[in-house]
Amino acid sequence: MSQPVRIWYVAAQRLCNFDCPYCVSVGSWAKSRRYDWKDPGDRDTFTSITGWLGSRPFEVEVRLGSLGEPFASPFFLKRAGWLTRQPGVRYVELLSNACLLKQRLPTIESMANLGKLSLWLTWHDSQMSLEKFICAARFAQEEYGCFVVVNALLFDDSETVKRVKSAALEAGLRFNVDLGYDPFAPSKAFEHTGDAAAAVPLMRTADALSTVVACGGDGALTEVALMGLTSPLGRPCRAGHDYLFIDIHGQTYRCSRYAVLDRHSYGNVLDPGFELSLRPERWALCEAASGCCNKVARRHPHPAGQHGDDPWARRWHPRGPFAVRRAHLPPHPALANRGRDRASQSEFAEPRRGTLLHAEPVERPSPGTRGLPVAARPTRLAQRRSARQHGRDPRCPSWRGMESGRCAGLLAGTQHDRGAGPGSPVGAVVLGAG
Repeated sequence: MSQPVRIWYVAAQRLCNFDCPYCVSVGSWAKSRRYDWKDPGDRDTFTSITGWLGSRPFEVEVRLGSLGEPFASPFFLKRAGWLTRQPGVRYVELLSNACLLKQRLPTIESMANLGKLSLWLTWHDSQMSLEKFICAARFAQEEYGCFVVVNALLFDDSETVKRVKSAALEAGLRFNVDLGYDPFAPSKAFEHTGDAAAAVPLMRTADALSTVVACGGDGALTEVALMGLTSPLGRPCRAGHDYLFIDIHGQTYRCSRYAVLDRHSYGNVLDPGFELSLRPERWALCEAASGCCNKVARRHPHPAGQHGDDPWARRWHPRGPFAVRRAHLPPHPALANRGRDRASQSEFAEPRRGTLLHAEPVERPSPGTRGLPVAARPTRLAQRRSARQHGRDPRCPSWRGMESGRCAGLLAGTQHDRGAGPGSPVGAVVLGAG
């Protein structure tokens, strides 16, 4: 397969240290304050599915979801760390409340390539102070080089969202606004009504699109989200070609909406002899009448004029269903020269696929050297050279380089981590052709 497959897998990990009234983990997929795995076989299922993800003969980009808080589960984190070390996994994205980052990240450093870890951090104002939340997000970005996005949920208090944005940008963190959803809105009802206001409380009292834009959110992404909720039927979609969804039992579908409707399953990854057969054609028309929340799976630029002026088509982006969020979130100017932010090398607005970026070697300070003067910090390029001189693999997570104490395998911009082809300069970033 010439391009990576984006996979959204929701695991049955349930333990959560928060108690948010609007949490969407309800019903049979409910979180828990008491146990991590509801059924004895859930851990084994999770292990088998992550093993399947990490052993694909093609590149994958994984959104590793859970029903609870992933950083509350040491076992979940161990498997997530294992995934980041697999050569065919380009990155792993976790959704978290950030509360346990400072305690957990140091414990998985030796078993993970944290340069390939994306953290989508949502602030819950009734559960954690904003100051503590921003401090934790900044810690993950600056100390461990994780790709961090601060996310705010917009229900009806736009001033709170603006406060989160101000704090995030002041700390040099990326920011995003997501619409808040009513977790008790019946998902299958959308198949017939297409009433987005039933799921989005904000739409009952205000114009959602203009409010999101006023709060600093992405208007185009929000527009696509609303289209998915109300009228995806007949619109072109890539899901099933280079994007798929895996539920807590290992059942695979084109997207999560098809999973809710139990439509067109590819089978179960746990079944002996299971073979994933994706659609060779890039585009197919969506068969769901409404209620889709897989907006990022559909964002990809069509050839000029192919679908007219439909914003659904115009705003799709070639970076894929999870990375597209990155492309729409350029780094704060304060990050431009921040050497410890490994992810910043891949932050470009609207890059063309197949384009070589950063062709010159990049001399960047090594992580974990905050206490040293800039001139005294060993650069990553120096670490790699030292490793080769001593016959060590500079990308091996078990090797600890020089004074930094961080794994050389965490370096960003390397051919291993960022997909550069053989012969690409150190520090080069290549976007896959497609």
